[in-house]
Amino acid sequence: WTAPPVFAGDELEPNDLATEATLVPFPFTAKGIIGKRLDKERSDRDFYRFSVPAGRAVTLEASAVPGLAWCGLIYRAGSEEPLGRYCPGTPERRFFIEALELPPGQYVLGLMQDRESYTKDPPPVTVESISESYHLGVGPAHDAEAELEPNDFARDATPVPVGAKRRGTLA
Repeated sequence: WTAPPVFAGDELEPNDLATEATLVPFPFTAKGIIGKRLDKERSDRDFYRFSVPAGRAVTLEASAVPGLAWCGLIYRAGSEEPLGRYCPGTPERRFFIEALELPPGQYVLGLMQDRESYTKDPPPVTVESISESYHLGVGPAHDAEAELEPNDFARDATPVPVGAKRRGTLA
């Protein structure tokens, strides 16, 4: 009765804060819902905590949700500053990072609605849904030709040996 809940494939509520993150194994797949918004400005948020073993680039993928543009934040467990903020800004598209280089350790992934206004239009309305679920997968990256994130600055450039190929995406 007093034992903490065990992850069985579905997000465990409450998980609206990093301190309430659903503890998951690595690799994992989970089913979640971006449900009732927290307030007029903030959608529901789902946080997941996992450990990355040594020498692993990881793939992160969440299926599309109608009307929702994803925003994903990656934190080293215990840190208040995200290591990366990945918000493609396009509604109804999957959230996908093909190869994210993370040193071994504990991490927290936060998923929420991207409410940034990338144009002169006002921010999108806050989405809430209790019927549309998403599927999240986190595991080892398998494609050796994928660009390694983060690589937004020259200091973070992915080394490419002469004659090798890399495939990248501008976001």
